[in-house]
Amino acid sequence: MRKRDIISMYSSGLCELALAALGVAVLCLVGLQIIAQLANHRLDADGILLFTWQSAVFMALWPGQTFYTIRRTTPCGREHAIIGIPSDDDLCLANRRNAQRHSRRLHD
Repeated sequence: MRKRDIISMYSSGLCELALAALGVAVLCLVGLQIIAQLANHRLDADGILLFTWQSAVFMALWPGQTFYTIRRTTPCGREHAIIGIPSDDDLCLANRRNAQRHSRRLHD
């Protein structure tokens, strides 16, 4: 796989993550704004939007999280997980690499 394909695959996945987190942040902000208006309070909308956006991004990038997965298909047809649960192709590749590493140690 070429560097251009790798960069394209990962950048599109991270852009999807940023936009999805922004959507979650806007929904949270709208909900909190409605509650604040009913309670007759003022909110710092910029601060709330930034905090919820950052929280959503960090939760999606947290190692071992399973609630949000972004997958892309490589030009050769393999499926690769950018964020979240590894795909079957990722697991097969990791097993193949571990087996090769183990067999090299046995021959040395």
